Amino acid sequence: MHFNPRSITAHRLASAWALIVAISLSAGVAAAAETVTLVIDFGGGKVKTFDKLAHRDGMTTRDAMNQAKDAQGGITFAQRGRGETAFLTAIDGVKNEGGGLEGRNWTYRVNGKLAKVGFAVRKLEASDTVQWKFGPLKK
Repeated sequence: MHFNPRSITAHRLASAWALIVAISLSAGVAAAAETVTLVIDFGGGKVKTFDKLAHRDGMTTRDAMNQAKDAQGGITFAQRGRGETAFLTAIDGVKNEGGGLEGRNWTYRVNGKLAKVGFAVRKLEASDTVQWKFGPLKK
């Protein structure tokens, strides 16, 4: 039986290349899953979306908003208080109006569920979607 050293080397190189490509593709999929999405709905059809914000352990909704400030077409926001008592008062100059359930104010949901804690402490998981909506509170 005769073996051609060139064909063996070529086969090994092809196998190594296939392995490198597979690892690169799986790393790309893992990296894509390590992001969060932030959607800002101003009402009247005006929406800003920031997808692929880099997720990190311990990340909060406020952290995602800080990343969106630096993104292309970024946002500005204002808050009152800090930590657990932080309260969002405006996004891109659109301010809360007050007025209870009927007033137009900013509320946020994570993965479609109304948040129950302040945005500065609400932790996010990779692939979460945060949606801020300006309008009357509707459950």
